[in-house]
Amino acid sequence: MNNVLAIVLTYNKKDLLKENIKCLLDQEYSDLKILVVDNKSTDGTRELIEELSDDERLNYVNTGDNLGGAGGFSYGIEYAIQNFQCDYLWIMDDDTMPLKSSLSELMVASDKLHGEFGYLSSQVVYTDGSLCNMNKQIVDKSWFESSKLLESGLLQIKKASFVSMLVKRQVVLEVGLPISDFFIWYDDTEYTARIAEKFPSFLVSKSKVLHKMKTNISLDITTDTADRLDRYRLAYRNYYYIARREGFKAKIRFYVYILKTIKRIIASDDKQKFRKIKIVLGSVIKGWSFHPKIKFIEIKR
Repeated sequence: MNNVLAIVLTYNKKDLLKENIKCLLDQEYSDLKILVVDNKSTDGTRELIEELSDDERLNYVNTGDNLGGAGGFSYGIEYAIQNFQCDYLWIMDDDTMPLKSSLSELMVASDKLHGEFGYLSSQVVYTDGSLCNMNKQIVDKSWFESSKLLESGLLQIKKASFVSMLVKRQVVLEVGLPISDFFIWYDDTEYTARIAEKFPSFLVSKSKVLHKMKTNISLDITTDTADRLDRYRLAYRNYYYIARREGFKAKIRFYVYILKTIKRIIASDDKQKFRKIKIVLGSVIKGWSFHPKIKFIEIKR
């Protein structure tokens, strides 16, 4: 049996984290430890972990600051590699609720693939049972080359989210860490695409998790409220970085997307339309000079 370390990134969601931990401790697959990576929560998260600390499977580390999703996962993955002897890392947010069979189904898939994969991604459903719009995987164009695996519920993909992603330790050492400079937006897209470029990666349809988001509506600056607009200042910067790396056609698609976004904003009767356009254009301009470096882990001896 391969040992697995679940990495749960949390920030001020104590109640959801408590539910997540319970789901992880109830997994059918027994060789599992948990690492809670706390982005400096202020809601009593540390105290919650102290209350549960009698379970030796549960571990905790505080990043010391709010590093965003990208920085938190990068920090947590590096900490895990440096401090735990684990074969696999199972990555997720604090509002992810795995079913009892979620991990065991991932490991069954790992056995079917003889360990020859980059990452495995669970099917993510919303509280009403529908697929989560924010966590839909992107199918790899060469999926047909492994179409026989469809009978086992495996579909080759090229992009996924950090909501229930199982990645091999050796893969992390080879491809590096998520780009912490992204802070938020598209860090999981970039990282999973980077892995899938080197190693075949798969959606495991038999492994399902519940994602307790507030809403199942995809985030969109054209419809979002004024109090949430600042979060988009990094979105198009990060998106442009990914498009630039994928080549000329991807950059063309990016600019078409930007023009359509601005057109929708102009056509709306939103009082914040000029602020929204300024944010979009400013984020794109930042992307032109955004060249973050990928960090690789140096194992401490």
